[in-house]
Amino acid sequence: MTLPPWGRAWLFGAFAGFALVLSVMRVSLAFPFVLLILVAVVIRTPERSALGGGALIPTGLWFLYELRAAVERCAEMTAVRRGRVRSMG
Repeated sequence: MTLPPWGRAWLFGAFAGFALVLSVMRVSLAFPFVLLILVAVVIRTPERSALGGGALIPTGLWFLYELRAAVERCAEMTAVRRGRVRSMG
């Protein structure tokens, strides 16, 4: 069984997005370089939308995970101090 070209591009994008997330979690200075490589690959391939969509899934899941963790931390701090926690942004 072989995958169509868009399926291979989507899988590659998902793995590239996962590598992007791991690089950001380890060393934040690696983010621009990995992102630049991902953008260069996306621009050159005919299946741009599949590759980009595959890359968005792991990065979006990571963002939601971090957002949920921040909300839980704020709730814990609010319960301890009996005050309000404001977040910037």
